[in-house]
Amino acid sequence: MTVLLTFAVGTALLLLGKYLFRKWFNHLNIFVFSWTFYICLYELKLMRYIDLSNEVWFVMIFSSMCYLLGIITIFAARSSQNKINDMSLKPLTLDFFWDDGKTIRNLILICSTIGLIAAVFHWKVLIDKFGSIPAVIVQANIIYKLRVEGEITETIPYIYTLSYVGIFFSGIYTAYKNKITLTALFPLLTVILKDMASVGRAGIFLGFLEFIVTLFLFRYFLASRQVKLASNKANIIIALLIFTTLAVTSVSLVRSFRGSIESYKGASASLNKLKGGAIISPSMYLYFSSNIGVLSKYFQEGGEKVSFGENSFRPVYNFLSKFGVVEKTRDYPIGYYIPMWVNSATYLRELHADFGFYGVFLVPYLLGLFATFYWFRVFERGRLIDFVMFTYICLIISMSALYLVTIAAGWSFSFVFLLLTAPLIEKFIRKKQNAV
Repeated sequence: MTVLLTFAVGTALLLLGKYLFRKWFNHLNIFVFSWTFYICLYELKLMRYIDLSNEVWFVMIFSSMCYLLGIITIFAARSSQNKINDMSLKPLTLDFFWDDGKTIRNLILICSTIGLIAAVFHWKVLIDKFGSIPAVIVQANIIYKLRVEGEITETIPYIYTLSYVGIFFSGIYTAYKNKITLTALFPLLTVILKDMASVGRAGIFLGFLEFIVTLFLFRYFLASRQVKLASNKANIIIALLIFTTLAVTSVSLVRSFRGSIESYKGASASLNKLKGGAIISPSMYLYFSSNIGVLSKYFQEGGEKVSFGENSFRPVYNFLSKFGVVEKTRDYPIGYYIPMWVNSATYLRELHADFGFYGVFLVPYLLGLFATFYWFRVFERGRLIDFVMFTYICLIISMSALYLVTIAAGWSFSFVFLLLTAPLIEKFIRKKQNAV
């Protein structure tokens, strides 16, 4: 019954998103789809999960209402100022592709090459420690345990995050070229190489989502500027399939290297039949479905005490800790038994721990507010920095049912880098245009 009700409400909200933004792919629909998907997965109870508490249902429902209220606030403000919400046929203020994409391609290559160097160096450290590449792969579960316990840290801190800058531009480049290229694949491959060395999956998933979000949103932007795009949508479908295949295959390889447990006492007979599956398996179901239950357990046990904003601004805390300004934060969140030990609990756990119930309701409102503000600002101004803001807010939204993505250095440092360099890139493009 809960699954059907959740699906019905989710479908109604998706239609509302299409009506408001006149596009299927928008930040309301991203939020609705992800939360509907994860709640339905949990309530299918293919594992013997705990029942969700009334408190967590209250928190999820009202935080979602706050997010929707933030969106409505911008529409109401625009309506009061008689602003038109149709973003079609706006003038192009910056021609990103005046040179047929060579500038964007060079940015992808530079950022990805630096990310590749960081990934290769990480592998070199592991090979020196364990003896060979096969030895690293065989002992991946030990490497993962050492990394979680803090025994293995980043060999070149933060430099690898430039790969995510490359993925941002590869989404833009693919939207314009309307086909997949080796250049566009390069940054995702460096992220995969780096995460395989770390025996991690979250970074690959983040890179994949960043590409998808950037690709679709920039295609909307180009269409609104009457930029002529190739009419063959098959190329975009092929691009999505290639990126999806790369991401899923690499995540599956990481899972197999780790030696993930596939036998759970509480798993249903139908789920147990999937043991050993390359893509769908009990461990993958647990990874993508358990977050809501962990959130419920978190509230049942009274929450956690952390410093103000410690989770939300973890990369900043960790950076300052290197200079002794603050103590280093915990690298991984506390796990809860539901009845399997899991530690991911949606972005609401981090928001509540950092800011109390004010964060649980105020931050979703602000996300809806600023996402909608930048949705219109991107189309009306056509500035790169506005597109950076909107894309990275959408990444928070798209990952919200899993965890608070601002925790990840891949999100935070690439975001700061793009904010600082976007005006310089625009200035460079205009200078080159004027020189031609």
